Amino acid sequence: MRSFLSYWLPLLVYASVIYYLSSIPHLPRFLTFYSIDKLSHVGEYAILGILVIHLLKKYYPDLGYKRLKIFTVLLSTLYGVCDEFHQYFVPFRDANLFDLFADGIGSLLGAFIYIHLTDKGK
Repeated sequence: MRSFLSYWLPLLVYASVIYYLSSIPHLPRFLTFYSIDKLSHVGEYAILGILVIHLLKKYYPDLGYKRLKIFTVLLSTLYGVCDEFHQYFVPFRDANLFDLFADGIGSLLGAFIYIHLTDKGK
């Protein structure tokens, strides 16, 4: 139970928050400017990347940092693909490859932050 509460629950709650925000047809006006939108994607997926690598490191401790980062970016970006697909069907929203690119950059940033803060990249 402790594993679920420490590793799975934060990731599932956060992924649900991303899904919920993607379901809102009209986001607040300050988030709709192009550069702010991309920065929000980077920040949003950096947090997702931190949560994903935290979970992966728990279940695959011998994977190595390079593979942890690769799998983190792949899994987080795959969620970004699903999110963009979902947004395609939300009124006044669209699927955007630049958003997906920002999601991938954010997840990589999150993986680097996690490694730097937890193990100093050893």
